[in-house]
Amino acid sequence: MANVVRIAETRAMLNALGPRPDSKLVEDAREALDVIDDYLAQQLEALSREAKPPSTTAEEWESIMEKLPYKSTIQLDELHRLYSGMLKSAESSPFAVPGSPIRSPMRPLYITDDIDDDVARVLQDAFDTRSDKLLLSSRRVACLPESLGRIKSLSLINLSTNCLEALPDSLSQLSNLITLDVSSNQLTTLPDSIRSLKKLRFLNVSGNALKSLPDSLALCFSLVELNASFNQLEKLPPNIGSLFNLEKLSLQLNKLSMLPASIGDLTSLKVLEIHFNKLVALPSSIGNLKDLEVLNCSSNFNSLTTVPSSLGDLYCLRELDLSYNQIRELPLSFGRLQKLRKLKLDQNPLVVPPPEVVDHSLEAVLEYMAEKWRSSMKLDDEHDRAGSNTPARVVTNGGSRVISWLGGMCAAGTEFRRPSSKVLSWHRSPDRYLEQL
Repeated sequence: MANVVRIAETRAMLNALGPRPDSKLVEDAREALDVIDDYLAQQLEALSREAKPPSTTAEEWESIMEKLPYKSTIQLDELHRLYSGMLKSAESSPFAVPGSPIRSPMRPLYITDDIDDDVARVLQDAFDTRSDKLLLSSRRVACLPESLGRIKSLSLINLSTNCLEALPDSLSQLSNLITLDVSSNQLTTLPDSIRSLKKLRFLNVSGNALKSLPDSLALCFSLVELNASFNQLEKLPPNIGSLFNLEKLSLQLNKLSMLPASIGDLTSLKVLEIHFNKLVALPSSIGNLKDLEVLNCSSNFNSLTTVPSSLGDLYCLRELDLSYNQIRELPLSFGRLQKLRKLKLDQNPLVVPPPEVVDHSLEAVLEYMAEKWRSSMKLDDEHDRAGSNTPARVVTNGGSRVISWLGGMCAAGTEFRRPSSKVLSWHRSPDRYLEQL
């Protein structure tokens, strides 16, 4: 087992040795030992000619005693050299923190006392070998040294399922980091310095105690996937829309009551998971997510009562889950979702569309909403007379609303014919479920 010493103890030992002998004294001691050994060898050779040589001669004992001061001088010099080397190694270690342990003079690891030896070894090995991965999942890690930022070769860090309450600011020095998994810890905040991780593509902070995400996270422009589910988030950074490369955003099981309008700027987003929150509404800017394929905003229970008409602008949407809310009406623009293949409306007090339509099929819902849209249109007199391209106005319960694409879709009397391979999930009560292919 490697000898573990402390830097403070090492200094104390070094000081206790007294002054180091100068090189001339050490050299004289070595020469004296050689002379004594030569003289002793001659005496022992003479004694060997006697009939019964004693086991320990007086000459040998005299030689041993004569050597002692010279040996002490040489040993003192060697001890000085040993402890000086240990201190030098400690101070040059990537994990140098005052008062922390050194693993060995040959392979030092200088980190805080509360770091487990196995974890310390993994950190040191990653530095020594310039590894691109740091795998410390399920190691009961409670803290990390600031010197973590010295392992600049890392592109992947897995620290999931530990006891971390904070991340070191030096994390920002890992300029090559692509994947960071700190899920299932006890984090309450993320460091603002995370903004410096310009190559970060995958960030998993799920299963922590985060109440907010730092605004600086929006500067991680390379992010493709962000999983912040299973936290206590009450809000999102207002500038989250700056993550223009983001394709998957998981925010389920938080305490969000609203989404910032800038979420509509996430134009690369394909999957948005916001179920099990406290959302009272969705921003109209959500209709700008032209590449969105999966939207799950189920289980906001008594909070979510409406969805914006801009939902109909999600042309690529394939899966939509609105179950377990308090939605009474789907927007008339719902008929615009021509690529929709899976719809869940369980446990909503829906009136539009009526239960019998919902019970029939997804295709029936889309046809009904499209027809409802056409029948509710009231074009302006000016639009009728001029035959212009002026956007049509739709009369709703809240007044008129301009719909830019309406004229083109309905003026030609478009019929909606869609593949039958669509799934509709609908519950009016817990014992009623219909799924049609």
